[in-house]
Amino acid sequence: SGRFISDGLQSTIWINNGNFTINGGASLNGSVVRLNGTQNGSTRIIVNGSARLNITYSNITQGITNVGYSFIVNSGAGFQLLNSELSHAGWNNSAGTKGLEINTSYVNITGNNFFSNIYGISAYGDFENISNNLIIGNASDGIFLYGVGNSHIEQNDISVGQVIDLGDISLIWAD
Repeated sequence: SGRFISDGLQSTIWINNGNFTINGGASLNGSVVRLNGTQNGSTRIIVNGSARLNITYSNITQGITNVGYSFIVNSGAGFQLLNSELSHAGWNNSAGTKGLEINTSYVNITGNNFFSNIYGISAYGDFENISNNLIIGNASDGIFLYGVGNSHIEQNDISVGQVIDLGDISLIWAD
């Protein structure tokens, strides 16, 4: 699996009824990714184990159709989303359909706008960082956490929908 790089003046990548699967490395900088499907789930972004996806100053959204797409980061993968927008992801409240779903610990999500998704961010297990994001107007949770222990979440502005769903987590506050 090779390396895919989109680095340019708002270059647009169209994904029509298929998957954008990352098995090696991929970088999107200043790009627009449009997921255009004929039915919910017919387009997906999938980052497989040991792969790495870095997204900066980019916009990820649906195409010209009004159907949901999924964005899955699998266990063992590396994922960085910085200063970007993610919108119109997901179509249901079950696993694989929520929108951005993170199943890995190698994560940095900082300075982004999440809006008009089913869930803003869903994280399963420990991760490195979710901070300084604007998470608004999502149909369900702004941030959904399940099985999360040693993780860093701070200074996210979350509104509309349930703010943070802790799933199976207990919070212990210490000074």
